[in-house]
Amino acid sequence: MRIAIPSSGQAVSDPVDNRFGRAPYVILFNQDSGETVSLSNPYAAESGGVGPRLVQLLVQNQVTHLITPRIGGNAENALHAAGIIVFQWEGSGSVSDALEKFTAGKLPLMGTNAQSS
Repeated sequence: MRIAIPSSGQAVSDPVDNRFGRAPYVILFNQDSGETVSLSNPYAAESGGVGPRLVQLLVQNQVTHLITPRIGGNAENALHAAGIIVFQWEGSGSVSDALEKFTAGKLPLMGTNAQSS
């Protein structure tokens, strides 16, 4: 299982970014190997359509799950089409905090994913 989390910085100790498509980084966590990778978001400063393009980057990196505070409609459609399961992050905290809550089963499914599972 590969989990993606939008981040304000490159480390798991950095805060979860409230913006999915415009987050400066995305932290990828491979739950099977324990490997963590930080990806710079090449679309963060683009003018539009960044959410679906970032979803494509997640697909290329074999992401299966996303933890994020919110997503736009186009990104939500792209995530759903890609089969990426989205979990809602609420409040504040680090990427590490989000991973911990996810692993403990304490994050709700977001949007259409909540209806389909």
